[in-house]
Amino acid sequence: MPSNPTVKSADGWVMFDLALRYLDRIYLYGAPGLGKTYAATHSRMDQERFVKKQREVVNATLSDDIVLQELIGHYMPKGTEFVWHDGPVITAMRSGQLLVLNELARASSAVKDAMLGVLDGGSTAIPLPSGEIVVPAQGFQVVATANSSTDDLDPALSDRFEAVIWVSTPHPQMIAALDQEVKGLGTAVEASFKDSPERAISPRSAFTFTKLIKAGVNPRQSAQLAFGQRSADIVAAFKLAGVGAAA
Repeated sequence: MPSNPTVKSADGWVMFDLALRYLDRIYLYGAPGLGKTYAATHSRMDQERFVKKQREVVNATLSDDIVLQELIGHYMPKGTEFVWHDGPVITAMRSGQLLVLNELARASSAVKDAMLGVLDGGSTAIPLPSGEIVVPAQGFQVVATANSSTDDLDPALSDRFEAVIWVSTPHPQMIAALDQEVKGLGTAVEASFKDSPERAISPRSAFTFTKLIKAGVNPRQSAQLAFGQRSADIVAAFKLAGVGAAA
């Protein structure tokens, strides 16, 4: 059995920030549109001073069509020669950067097998076709995001993660941004996840709603375009919640 039980709590985002302070290999999952990639990219904590610190981040979005060479690297023609070009994984390892692997569960078997080495902690060493062995620089950290749990991963890959964290509500900064765009909107979206997760309002759709409102489209039409068949129910919920554009 994997040794990394999932952290499931109402404070998932708090636990994620805590994990970023101390751990190097984190698996973050939850429903689409909650801000997982945003959080991984913007919430990096400095491990020595425990303060927020922006740093360079390398992003890679995975799918069954992404081949291993796109992530590790490959030779490219330059004049009469072929020159090695690092992919995002090797780039992050060499520079000690944060590597965000989006949708790890959707990656091909070959990519997942390669990630066994990348995620192997202190013993990580990746051989390149050139014969070079790449060992990660200090500060190298991996956050994998997904919509599903590690149950969809091979146990050997799942076990590489030091923490598996589930988030059930939109990221706090996303809620604040929606509230800033339309008074009360972010709070209403957050409440929909707590009240009825299966009927929760998509944060991405909520941002579409704000874009239309700011462009001068009336609230009813904005809601129809943003929320589709659910627009009438969602506008009614917004009115009850006192959301600015719908009140």
